[in-house]
Amino acid sequence: MRDGLIHLGVDAAEPPTGWPGGEPLPAAGEAGPTARTAAAPACVLAPTSRLLLQRVQVPARRRAALVRAVPFALEESLPGEVEDYAFTIGPQQGDGAVPVVAAGRADLARWRAQLVAAGLADLPLLPACLALAWEPGCWTVAVGPGGEASVRTGRWSGWGCEAAVLESLLRRGLADAAGRPGRLWIVDDDALADRLAVACPDVAVSRVAAAAGWQAPSADLVSAFGLDGAGRAREDGVPALLKRWRLPLAVAGLWAALAAAIPAYHAAALEAERARLAEQMAQLYREAVPGARRVVDPAAQMAQQVARLRQGSGADPLLDLLGALSEPLSGLPGYGLDELRYQDGALELAVHTGDLAALEGLAPTLARAGIGMRRLSASTGNDTTRARIRLERRS
Repeated sequence: MRDGLIHLGVDAAEPPTGWPGGEPLPAAGEAGPTARTAAAPACVLAPTSRLLLQRVQVPARRRAALVRAVPFALEESLPGEVEDYAFTIGPQQGDGAVPVVAAGRADLARWRAQLVAAGLADLPLLPACLALAWEPGCWTVAVGPGGEASVRTGRWSGWGCEAAVLESLLRRGLADAAGRPGRLWIVDDDALADRLAVACPDVAVSRVAAAAGWQAPSADLVSAFGLDGAGRAREDGVPALLKRWRLPLAVAGLWAALAAAIPAYHAAALEAERARLAEQMAQLYREAVPGARRVVDPAAQMAQQVARLRQGSGADPLLDLLGALSEPLSGLPGYGLDELRYQDGALELAVHTGDLAALEGLAPTLARAGIGMRRLSASTGNDTTRARIRLERRS
């Protein structure tokens, strides 16, 4: 099946190419060096640079809720409007995340037309990076037709770019210690492998031949990540077996419709109530989050907003000090605040008061609250004492 890989080009003018051989495919009905046989089924590879492959965490368990929430989760990562993209959702992973492929609807239409013209409408269409060999802890890098570079970083993940910027993007990705792989497989590019081996000495770099680097995607990957049905044949008309059973099926369908009339009525009433409640939830979300641009799934969006608020709700050291000082300082005779500075957990105050002894008498009270106070300077004139004090929380 590797010999039957078909690679689509980034440029609309590029014809589909047999890969890794690199020969242009003939039009449907024409003979050519890449004509397929029944023994060599093909898989069509879409240019990875035109796709977004990403893992997302969404607080949704039902598939229908997941389908509604995924576009919202990826909205900020997509150029243009979310309505311009089709989303393919893979199986949920052990950590709750789901892999997603986002493809532009215009690109899908163009690729679908190319496949029909080449007589390949019955073949699955997948991201090109997922046809690269891969194992855990390894990234696989290859350059396809037209200078399209693909990098596979996981079972369901990868990215693509132009070959001219591949090396710089790889170096940037390898600089991240958290996501850095232990090994790089470079497919059929010894010069790139040599440069990366020098630039990234802590990552093992291996050279892989094209025949081993490009592999047929597994059946479960093909089933899970086919791009919105693009490239799959669509049946026109009714199969012959179904035609023979049309009348019995019609009678059975009528009986089923009659038997389901009452439950259907109740279901319609419940659906109307659900729609009313959903609108109320959306209205509540708009009131709670005035800056919301789009309300897709108010429950999921509200859960994300609450999670963000909880992550940012830690106590501020400055507010902690000011809260502990406000009552003791405000009780001083003739008290006033002239200046406040805060740096590295220490608060310096310039104050004036009519009683310096009372100001210094605050030190034991603040010490019991875990705050150390030290007088930096003091001067007296016109029955007023001006002092600078330093306060900081004791560990």
